[in-house]
Amino acid sequence: MAASLDRAGVRHERVTWDELDHQLEDSAARTEMLRKSDAFLRQAMAIRPLASVQ
Repeated sequence: MAASLDRAGVRHERVTWDELDHQLEDSAARTEMLRKSDAFLRQAMAIRPLASVQ
């Protein structure tokens, strides 16, 4: 998917974790993924970050 997005000129960020499957049962990895997703979407949609989110 990342290669297709590159060819299309679409901005994206690919994040992977060794030894984890798509279910992300590791809570630290899941938290990191959600924070990265939030930051990416807020930047892409020009939404200010919430002051209370760390």
